[in-house]
Amino acid sequence: MERVKLIITESLRSLGANLSTTLAATVTVLIGMFLLGLFIAFGTWVVSFSDSVKRDLVVRVYFCTNDTCKKDGESSTAQMNEVARVASASPLVKNVIFVSKEKALAEERKKYPEEYELLPSNPLPNSLRIVPNSGDDVPEIAALFHSDPAAGV
Repeated sequence: MERVKLIITESLRSLGANLSTTLAATVTVLIGMFLLGLFIAFGTWVVSFSDSVKRDLVVRVYFCTNDTCKKDGESSTAQMNEVARVASASPLVKNVIFVSKEKALAEERKKYPEEYELLPSNPLPNSLRIVPNSGDDVPEIAALFHSDPAAGV
């Protein structure tokens, strides 16, 4: 029992004699643990945020109108169907949504009522919203639809 008491008193005396060294080492360890925890939390948040942004990515394909493709004019239904077929056939694509020019105008009027109130006619084209399987697939999907008035895009 006396031997344990001696060990405890000697360790406390040693800690007291080297208080500045003990305090510096303890504070250094605490700061290191805090920074490590902060970096782990921030890294986890960044990965989570980037994954959520990738889920929101879409490829938009706009069809020709009389204003955008003056030579070829408005895209035909056959041209729009062919582009939609190419999009649907790709294994990189999860979903293809056709957005008519009327629906696009209605959506934009909800977002920006003051700006779209003054329009004399609908300037928006028909379009496709193509949802990829993964956000990493966006460049490959976009490459399928180069700007080609002959294809109506």
